[in-house]
Amino acid sequence: MEIRTNEPMARHTSFRVGGPADRFVIPESETELREAVLDCKKSGQPCKIQKYLRLVDVPYTVIGNGSNLLVGDKGFRGTIISTERLAELEVQKNENIIIAGAGVMLSKLANTAAREELTGLEFAAGIPGTVGGAVMMNAGAYGSEMKNVLLWADVMDQDGNVKLMKNEELELGYRTSCLERLGLFTVRAAFKLTPGDPEV
Repeated sequence: MEIRTNEPMARHTSFRVGGPADRFVIPESETELREAVLDCKKSGQPCKIQKYLRLVDVPYTVIGNGSNLLVGDKGFRGTIISTERLAELEVQKNENIIIAGAGVMLSKLANTAAREELTGLEFAAGIPGTVGGAVMMNAGAYGSEMKNVLLWADVMDQDGNVKLMKNEELELGYRTSCLERLGLFTVRAAFKLTPGDPEV
């Protein structure tokens, strides 16, 4: 796990703006992600989502690629946990399923599907985000969305517990899910696809 202090957030957002975060943590596994979350909890830093419940003022938050994320010039007083290295990819060809870590870029996921002769993720090829953010907001484009191909997601709560939530449990709607409301974030997700022609 890599931990940086006073890390310029301009390095981690697609808009290339943003002042320094007090701490920037990059876990490389689910175990390290849990350790980072529990460390923040021990330090009295609830998830940013809880800030609006006015529990305390010093938050942490989880990000992926930083696309569509704006950080003020004054920075972020707390801890940013980045899922960028949770980038495992597993193709279960016999079942037409791809399992991807939260940090996998959607473009890589879509290209992997095409290479494996699986269709259903073409819409995601041009979305500049990661699997984690895409599940959180039910990302979509060109007439399709995550809801149409997502099978399940492993999600972590603020105590570091991981549970599997099926598509229908995630309450996926137009650019929304129940994850933000419940203070959960994606660790990995599975996508159910169909055989297709890579040339098409």
